[in-house]
Amino acid sequence: MVVPFGSSEIISVCMRAGTVDCAVVVCDGVGTVITDDPDLVQGIGARLNGILKTSPIAEVVERVKSMGGRPLDEERASIDQPKGVRVAAEMGFRRIAVTVIGPRSRDIPAIRKIERRLSLEVSVFSTCNTLVREEDIPNLRMADIVCSSASRIVRERIGPKSIVQLGVSIPVFVLTQRGKELAFTYLKHARAPLLVSRARLPFLEGPRQPRPLFGENVGDQ
Repeated sequence: MVVPFGSSEIISVCMRAGTVDCAVVVCDGVGTVITDDPDLVQGIGARLNGILKTSPIAEVVERVKSMGGRPLDEERASIDQPKGVRVAAEMGFRRIAVTVIGPRSRDIPAIRKIERRLSLEVSVFSTCNTLVREEDIPNLRMADIVCSSASRIVRERIGPKSIVQLGVSIPVFVLTQRGKELAFTYLKHARAPLLVSRARLPFLEGPRQPRPLFGENVGDQ
């Protein structure tokens, strides 16, 4: 299933449009991957995300390499997005998109330090944020685009800081001008009908929001 405003969808479209040079993403069986192939980004991100840890699968590693992807660590399939950004810079890429899941939000400030030190243009996509906690919020605010997932705290604390919101049921919050440019590049190439309206953000319709199954706090953090 293709998510209308998923990170891999936005990144792959922006790569085709030439606004992003490469992506640093996470693949099951491979770990962190650096690639400039939009089809590979979409293939990895559309099927399985939110990966905290994985183990190397030789067939998957070889498939990724055959499509031009560079695994960060073939032997251990380690996940290290800041290091992936550094390697991407060493490969000559300057405009880099990187995905960071909520439980690893501490990687975002580390990535920003690398961005400043190496004079890069890094677009940070904060994804899979259902389980984020209050201490993660300062990190998420350093991202360019934040997916709310099923988190009430993201809706309440990140939503009001957004300058653009994509979607209603699972809002995606755009926090920076760079993120806005990426989002608009994606929307420019969207085939589905779109509604554009001014609104006070976040725009949340209660019946369409995720609801906890087992108590008030489940899914809120």
